Amino acid sequence: MRTTGRARRRGKAKGGAALRRDAGPVDERPSYEELDTNPINALFFRLFMEKLEERVGFSSALPGYDGLIEVVRTLNVGSKSSEEIRALSKLVLLSLFPPWLPPAFRVMFAKPFPELSYLMNAWVTSLCCEWLMGPTTLNEVELEEGGRKVPGVLVERCRYLEEVGCASACMNSCKFPTQEFFKQDMGLDVTLEPNYDDFSCQFVFGKEAPPLEEDEACATLCFKQCTFPKAGKLREGLCPSQYRDEN
Repeated sequence: MRTTGRARRRGKAKGGAALRRDAGPVDERPSYEELDTNPINALFFRLFMEKLEERVGFSSALPGYDGLIEVVRTLNVGSKSSEEIRALSKLVLLSLFPPWLPPAFRVMFAKPFPELSYLMNAWVTSLCCEWLMGPTTLNEVELEEGGRKVPGVLVERCRYLEEVGCASACMNSCKFPTQEFFKQDMGLDVTLEPNYDDFSCQFVFGKEAPPLEEDEACATLCFKQCTFPKAGKLREGLCPSQYRDEN
């Protein structure tokens, strides 16, 4: 069981003008061949890529996961603002479901049976998203506020974050739109807590996500491995997850 409060993911500057941080594991990346060759995962991947390319307006010629990351980079670099990235990413999530499903779920499950709904969505997230994030574990999280225990999903080493190599892309095209999708469309509170030291990520179902300006994930320094155009250039090295619109 994990205990969670506010995220504690703040990078440390190491002097000089180039304020950037070490991030993620230092060992060799694991093989995802077993996940990629699973027929169900391959089906989820094709569906997601189709919806993502449609929303971004760009189709990658690269095969497999490399193509996914190229489209994600195009989304993050080509969008006018962080708000646009989050909005488009949320539309991709919504397009994966029949339009009637989220509102029906809110009325039939989330509102009358919230605890069951948290558990169901934790299970579905773990079962259906390993192709994107890598291996996951269902767990139980104890909240600092009141000591309540809620369902969680621990992403052991986020494949998406490691491949994209950018905290801003993690937050604006995954963390924030996922939280908004569950809250606004499914009627459920969930908080994603990425760990930029080891690239794990804890989904906490039943924990209300903090406002963007109070989310400590936003306080991370830019990753040293980030190759996005504005890497390391904004707000004393802080990742441009909220400040990408500044010159």
